[in-house]
Amino acid sequence: MRILVVTHRFPYPADKGDRIRSFTWLEALGGRHSVDLLTFAEEDICGSDVEELISRTGISRVFPVRVNKIARAFYGLSSVISFKSVTEGYFYSSRFRQRLEELLRLNVYDVCLAICSSVGSYFLKVNPTCRTVVDFVDVDSYKWRLYGEYFSGLRGVFYRREAERLSELEQMLIGYSDDIVVISPTEASKIEYADVHIIGNPVRYDIERNSWLGNGNKKINRIVFVGQMDYFPNVDGVCWFAEEVWPKLKERYRGLRFEIVGRAPSRRVRKLKSVEGIDVVGNVDRVEDYLRDCISVIPLRIACGLQNKLLESLSCGSAVVCSSGVAQAAGFESGEGVLVADSAREWIDSVSMLLEEPRFAFRLAREGREIVMRRFSRREIYSKMLQVVQGNVYEDESCKVALVC
Repeated sequence: MRILVVTHRFPYPADKGDRIRSFTWLEALGGRHSVDLLTFAEEDICGSDVEELISRTGISRVFPVRVNKIARAFYGLSSVISFKSVTEGYFYSSRFRQRLEELLRLNVYDVCLAICSSVGSYFLKVNPTCRTVVDFVDVDSYKWRLYGEYFSGLRGVFYRREAERLSELEQMLIGYSDDIVVISPTEASKIEYADVHIIGNPVRYDIERNSWLGNGNKKINRIVFVGQMDYFPNVDGVCWFAEEVWPKLKERYRGLRFEIVGRAPSRRVRKLKSVEGIDVVGNVDRVEDYLRDCISVIPLRIACGLQNKLLESLSCGSAVVCSSGVAQAAGFESGEGVLVADSAREWIDSVSMLLEEPRFAFRLAREGREIVMRRFSRREIYSKMLQVVQGNVYEDESCKVALVC
């Protein structure tokens, strides 16, 4: 098959959630089919990155369209007066549309796949004659609705308006596209479409451990959070944890450290360096090195989509405590491979339990790794992606509503 994949960011290096998702699709399809990639690029793309992407995924060609950040901001704001979402304006580009139209005119594609509704909207403008698939990944209208509930005043009004406009776009895409994909059952419940395909991300690390947490004989003295540290839900969650949970833990356990690992820490996160026991590590080459022999905490109060940080932590053998939204999106219940906490008291009690009972922490980490390696294996995820693109609809009705496993 000849497939055109359209993404809103160049998917390499695959070091952020949206890039990981796009890279996963390209890995699943490349080498099995002839795949072209049309992508936005906010900066000049290094030729070696293009070569590496092609080499690692097996895709055929890459067509980047350079966009200006200032122009993006202008179009995003101007969309407010045109009764469109800011997201649509931000990702508007006449050059991108022209390149898409050119590719469709010069090539006969069997399938066009858009990854994210922001570029799926171009299908409504150019009307490809082949099958169209849109992977919403996260349902963006739901994310903005959560922001609208979190913030008050004009900011809350702005986010709620964005949620309404994006919901309208999503419904148009559902009516237009042949297949719709989302990343988790939670996201599927937020759209009115019975036949949505639910496909998670695969685990990125398959690290065999013969001594996770010292087989329960090793004292744990590190708590770790990993994530993009200029992303608001991550910033909000980490700062809340540092203010509401960390002081009690630090007072109770001498020598305990809290490490915040991830690129581009915001000013608010950088200020946490002054708090005793907290290390703002920043960007690292191998995040898996920091997920050894630790408790991984994911205290997100605004949790959208499937959290890659959960998959990474579990596959690396960490004992995990996460908020209920994070657990639900991945199909976990408290005590089943992870501990779930929402209030400050629940967080303090859950982390304390793991610190004081290393054998329990070891068993929880081992169980969590077994579950995540089974539910989110590359083989299963790639198989589901291929089925959707090839038009092999699920005959088993339960596959449509169950997490890929």
